Amino acid sequence: AAIMLVYLSHTSEPTSISARLIGISLVAVLLILGLASVLFILNTPDLEVHSTVEIFIFLVLLSSTIILIAFPLFFRFTLLDPLNRLLDGVKATNQGNLDVQVKVQYEDEVGFLTHSFNRMVESLSEATRNLKDESMILEKEVTERTAELQESNEQLIRENMERKRAQERIDRQLRYQQALAQCSQLLLQTPHDHEERIEVLNAALAQLIPAAQVGRAYIFHNFNDPDQGECFGILAEACAAGVPAHLPNPENRKVPWSNFPEKIYNTLASKQSFGGPVEHVFADVPFFLEEFHSQEPPLLSVQFIPIFFEHHWWGFIGFDDVIQARSWSDEDI
Repeated sequence: AAIMLVYLSHTSEPTSISARLIGISLVAVLLILGLASVLFILNTPDLEVHSTVEIFIFLVLLSSTIILIAFPLFFRFTLLDPLNRLLDGVKATNQGNLDVQVKVQYEDEVGFLTHSFNRMVESLSEATRNLKDESMILEKEVTERTAELQESNEQLIRENMERKRAQERIDRQLRYQQALAQCSQLLLQTPHDHEERIEVLNAALAQLIPAAQVGRAYIFHNFNDPDQGECFGILAEACAAGVPAHLPNPENRKVPWSNFPEKIYNTLASKQSFGGPVEHVFADVPFFLEEFHSQEPPLLSVQFIPIFFEHHWWGFIGFDDVIQARSWSDEDI
């Protein structure tokens, strides 16, 4: 019995609490039986030693057998099962299940630990739910604030773009007004002959080129030819730097309207401007498209504005764009 107690108290191997309790119980029973037998022998000296030992051995064997059968069952139902349920609850909690509640079988120390564990898990679950609720509320507030900031940012972007477009529009209007003022001042001169009149027109057109941001500005006038019918010819021209002039080209002195797309003639004759990318304007005349593309620099877009005197279509002023293919707005026209 002493050796078993020493082993169970100082063993280095992992030993479950039930094994220790069963071992200690067996040792206690053996000690009690041994002490009872010694007292029995001392108090009954007239009994035969052999019969006494036989009874002692029988009692030891019987009690040991009963203890070996009864104690494991007793400890299993009273200690091992409640501990296993408590350990299963701890494992479930460690895996993130905060809804677990361990059943209390006996109101003992293990039951007290189980109650404490259940209260701890319940408190932890409630704290987690509160934290999730607060997190959802905070996330909602952050989302709403982000949406407000995004809307404010988009509004600022729109306002900046509007201010930028307004500033560009004001700058463009100022540029046009300055160019038109300079052009008008030049047109107020009184030329003495046709050559001076052409020079004045060329100088006036030169003021419009930087304002309209084009490569070429020119004036064509209409006339009737006995052989080719209605025609138009170039009268004045101004070009930006690096853009060759078409005024010296004899072919531009007389161009039959019949060679041009009919929609251009009808639109200008009805007091409306016409223009856009050359692919759109001259889509019906591939010859002109090929010729315009072969120029250096290539012609990308045109804009024609009719000139009327007393409801008579006298001609038109044209603008060539060699930088980009654009369509003019009503404000630009």
